[in-house]
Amino acid sequence: MRRGHWQEAEDLFRKALSLEPDNPDTLHSYSSMLSAVGRLNEALALRVQLRTIEPFAPLYNIITADVMRIAGQNGAAIAILQTIPPETANYNRNATLAAIYAQQGQYGKAADTVLNIHTQVARETVERAAQILRGAPTKVEDSKDLPAINNELNFVYAHVGALQRVMEYPERAARLGNASEIRQLWDATYAPLRKTDRFKRLVREAGMVEYWRVRGWPDRCRPMGPDFMCD
Repeated sequence: MRRGHWQEAEDLFRKALSLEPDNPDTLHSYSSMLSAVGRLNEALALRVQLRTIEPFAPLYNIITADVMRIAGQNGAAIAILQTIPPETANYNRNATLAAIYAQQGQYGKAADTVLNIHTQVARETVERAAQILRGAPTKVEDSKDLPAINNELNFVYAHVGALQRVMEYPERAARLGNASEIRQLWDATYAPLRKTDRFKRLVREAGMVEYWRVRGWPDRCRPMGPDFMCD
């Protein structure tokens, strides 16, 4: 999956589920793959199944909330995240919750949530991301002046008129062998990005277009002759 061998990964996940349909790790990983390639509805169905089996696993619940956020189910995502103490899976929880607050225009609340991140990310990066949020929704004059944020906090770019810079993190992750980070680009906030040649190049290089033509198109894309179009 991480190397972009989507068809082979899907076949192995399906085989694993045929042997053990309620295996939590398989449900989690397969749904993560489906969300990466844009099949959000199918990913959510597996995550609902996962929550019935493992309702109290913090990381599973945080990823479920993140997929809900990407699919536009912010209310349900917040309800899950608020049951998880801030110190539990601190980075993942707070990054997802801050992204939702920013989508809702609650930039101060989003910045405060980011500042409450104390794991996985350098403090300097956390403070820079919070500073960008406090300037939202005012657009920056030159997006090149913004600091590099190569992690999930890159959502802050979208709220200060620097949407193209959101692409940097998933592009870098794909080059380093983790194409699954493309998942975040299915967020409704990034619809304009999905219409760009830059996005199309990324998913082609990640092997997704070839996968879609064989296994079916994602929720927000459709074929257009030899090309394709995404909403």
